[in-house]
Amino acid sequence: MSHMIEINAEYWLVHTLWPIARAAAGLPDDAPIDEAPPAPEQNDGSADLARQYAIDLPLLGAVMLACELARTPTAATLGRHIRALIWRDAFALASARDLVVSLGMAGETWDEMTDRHIAAIEVWERWTATNDAVEAERDRFLADCADYAFEDDAFSPEAP
Repeated sequence: MSHMIEINAEYWLVHTLWPIARAAAGLPDDAPIDEAPPAPEQNDGSADLARQYAIDLPLLGAVMLACELARTPTAATLGRHIRALIWRDAFALASARDLVVSLGMAGETWDEMTDRHIAAIEVWERWTATNDAVEAERDRFLADCADYAFEDDAFSPEAP
């Protein structure tokens, strides 16, 4: 049973979650899975807000689940790539928001920063637009895993 779940998890990551993430990140269909973008520093002042944005995405949890279950080099590489893409855009939104708020608190406006914030919101909305699809795919994946458990007589009295 666990071997089938591992295979299914990698398949789900590569053929379902990666296309969703790739589209949300604005990458072309032929984007390589092993070329992650450089991730912004995670200890910057905007990191806490960026982290909150990222953890609120069902896609991040689904990717982490798939990587944990698949445990293959491909899954690990692709998981790092997707997490880097999410972090890149979450951090861009958090830092732009922090700058606009700071300027506003100082009674200042800066059109370039406001435009940057609006652009970051638009990018982040592509990520949040994946929520329903990811949740539906996650439910389908979990149902498949449960089906594998029943196929292996996992619920028989002799099962470990």
